[in-house]
Amino acid sequence: MIKIIIKIICISFLLIISCGNENSKSSKELNLDGENLTISDLNESELIGKSFILYNIFPDYNISISFYDANNQVFGLAGVNTYRTSYSKNNDEVKFLGIARTRMSGPRDIMDAENNFVKYLENAKYMFLKDNDLIIITSDSTVLKFRENIIDTNELNGKKFRLSNMLEGTEITISIENGSFVGNSGVNLYNIPFQLKNNEITIGEHGMSTLMAGPEQDMKAEDEYLKLLNSAKYISFNDYNLCIKTSDNQILLFDLTE
Repeated sequence: MIKIIIKIICISFLLIISCGNENSKSSKELNLDGENLTISDLNESELIGKSFILYNIFPDYNISISFYDANNQVFGLAGVNTYRTSYSKNNDEVKFLGIARTRMSGPRDIMDAENNFVKYLENAKYMFLKDNDLIIITSDSTVLKFRENIIDTNELNGKKFRLSNMLEGTEITISIENGSFVGNSGVNLYNIPFQLKNNEITIGEHGMSTLMAGPEQDMKAEDEYLKLLNSAKYISFNDYNLCIKTSDNQILLFDLTE
């Protein structure tokens, strides 16, 4: 009889634990159901090269988040200051690490928005891609919605950029003029026509370059750069940087110079 009682108590205890786990799981799913999201691993390759603008809170301050590196590095504008950080994944959860900002000051309302945004990012728990939106959910269930920044090439007319993330020592530039990438590839000038739809690039067949010779190191850098540019598949812009992603997820990152 005693054995039967002990067995009943053990079964009841296990049922209580099981119900508690189910309630916890249901609660977590319920918190996310409002966004019609399911908990799943985030594919980092889908983020590489993309830039997003925060729109559901602080919509007037052009707060952005950009994934311009293949190693989970993150850049953006927090309101007044630019910031950089990185993120790590643990199963379905994400964490942003070591958020660093520049130290400019600005209007009080923008600085308040910036400080709140950084706090939200520090408390991020989940990150999702849904259509053209990036959604970040914090540990206290605050939802940050970012919309992919779709380029209008007219906004880039007259802007000049310098390659900043590779081929150091070689002055490589890019601008967009009349539906073409133009610039200095190190030794020569180039003109590569392209078509653009929703940030997706299709390179034209009749790119041109001048035919001057130069130092061997510069010529090698030029060949590497033009090979990457001719495999461009995606482009984004975040007010300071132009980013071009190739068909194999390599990144050409350019700083705005004028």
